[in-house]
Amino acid sequence: MDTFKKVMNVFGIIAASILSIFLVVSLVAVPVISAATSFFEARNIKKVLSGIDYSQMIMGEMSSGESAEISIAGNELMQQLMDTEMMEDIIQLCVDNVFAVMDGENGVEKFTAVDIQMIGEEHLDELAEILKQYIRIDIDVNLSDEFYRNTAREIVREYAVQIAQMVPTAEDLGLSKELMSTISNLRNGTYFWIVFGVAAGLSVLILLCQVMRFKSCMWLGIDYLVAAVGALIMSFVVKILDFGFIFGGGTIGSVIMKAITGVIASEMMKGAAILALIGIVFIVIFIVGRTILMKKRVTTQDEPVAV
Repeated sequence: MDTFKKVMNVFGIIAASILSIFLVVSLVAVPVISAATSFFEARNIKKVLSGIDYSQMIMGEMSSGESAEISIAGNELMQQLMDTEMMEDIIQLCVDNVFAVMDGENGVEKFTAVDIQMIGEEHLDELAEILKQYIRIDIDVNLSDEFYRNTAREIVREYAVQIAQMVPTAEDLGLSKELMSTISNLRNGTYFWIVFGVAAGLSVLILLCQVMRFKSCMWLGIDYLVAAVGALIMSFVVKILDFGFIFGGGTIGSVIMKAITGVIASEMMKGAAILALIGIVFIVIFIVGRTILMKKRVTTQDEPVAV
């Protein structure tokens, strides 16, 4: 019986070792896929666009001193506009349309000035508050809130056509059917749940391989901690590496790609922290379980034997 236990223990160790390799790989993939999935949420796309330094973009594309001064002066206004609920709704309009096409629903071929004006009408108050900071007069006259609202309405109406042309559709983005299918699966969590299911299944198998004396918890704790370190390293690599070459090395492309990698790296760090926490929990279970088991054995040995 003891020989059988030893043989099974050896097989259990070998199986757990092999499965641990696949488990660590799948665990590292979980925060990566999760980060890619969360990126396609509208809130993160807005975070990317809001985090762009527009003065850097414009100054990189325009070399004259006069143009640089204009870009610096307009950067503050641009950043304020990017933080408005109006811009969030415009981005949401674009994202919903692209995702509608990906999901096989009807999307618009091109946005119109009317679409932008309708969104602008809903946010005249916040646009008016921004205008109050930039409209200056030399005489002491208190302009009414209605004046600022009408001015905001005229500005939206004047630039609605240009804004509508700037809002990209799925066709403008040049998304192929294969790429749209991949993004759609990322967005609805299909890939995440597949990788998560594989990691959960491997964890259960390792648990069964070394179930005696809480050794399985030690194996899982080490695996999760190793995966957390791997995910953390990958997040730093994503954040540090320059992926601007994807856009041909241009200033605008580099700035946008930097913002995108920043969001993805941040989400990967969160995933690494969760893996580390789970790993610590398994280690604690192993230590507490072994301590209780040892105390139980000592108690059993100290019990008097009946004659």
